[in-house]
Formats: sequence, structure tokens, C-alpha cells
Amino acid sequence: MDIKAILGDAYSDDIAAKLTAEIEKEYKPAADFEALSGQLADRDRQLEALGKLKPEELKAEIERLQEENKAAAEKYAAELAAVKLNGAVENRLLKEGAVNTKAVRALLDNEKIKLSEDGSPTGLDEQLKALRENENGLFHSPKRKCREAAAIPPPFPRKRNSLSQRER
Repeated sequence: MDIKAILGDAYSDDIAAKLTAEIEKEYKPAADFEALSGQLADRDRQLEALGKLKPEELKAEIERLQEENKAAAEKYAAELAAVKLNGAVENRLLKEGAVNTKAVRALLDNEKIKLSEDGSPTGLDEQLKALRENENGLFHSPKRKCREAAAIPPPFPRKRNSLSQRER
């Protein structure tokens, strides 16, 4: 039935708005009920699936996943330590003046090289000393490194021109 027909001449937009507000307070739209019933059905399916699982299977699955996580963490820690060690050795070889770091690395005994707590490689000094003595061409010779160290003047001395000399 239509509200206009019931109220007749007493019908107004104000009365219709008040009636609609009161109806919405007491009653919910059908779409809300459909959404809620869908959520309830999902919950029922989840509970049913959980009911089918056995606690022993869940415990076994949890333990398996924990072991996988532990193995992955150990693998990551080992890879990270190897990267840190390789970077420290590479930096040290460059500081020592290695001509070709790959060639020097091939001659090093990596089992004897460890990374100390301060991040520097230990067991590398003895090997580098032996390589410097026994192998030629692996390291740059410790000759003059720069002009300032050798006290060689620059090839062309600079002339100082001041304003007073230009004005004369």
C-alpha cells in the first residue's frame, strides 16, 4: 500500500521523511541480511574445515614449518657472512695494491681466512706476505706513489701575476 493513499491530503514530504527515518531505525534492508548470511556461511565452512583437521596433523605441520624457517635463517646467515668476508678480503686486496684481485683470490687459502668481530679478515696477512715474496706481478710495486711524496716539483712552475705587476 502507498503512504500517499493512506494519508490523503495530510501527506507532505516532511511526514514522509520522518516515517522513512523511523522505519530505518527498526528494520534493516534486505542487502544487509544477505551480506551477513554470506559471512555466516563463510564462517561455517571455516569451522567445518577446522573440525576435519586433527591436532596431531596441525602440530606436525607447525613443526615442519618451524624447521623450514630455521633452515632458511641459517642459510641466510651463512650467505650474509660469506658476502661480508668476500667484501672485506676484496677491500684488503685493493688496499694492498693487488693488480688483479681475482688472480690473488685464486691463490689464497680461503679456509684459513676468517672474519673478526671488527669486520677485518684474519689469516690474510701471512698469505699476502708469502704471495708478495713468491709471486711477481700480483701487486703494484711500492715505488713513488705521488709527486708530493717524492718531492718532485711540477714540470712547469707557475708564475704569479699580481695586480701590482700588471699595473707597472
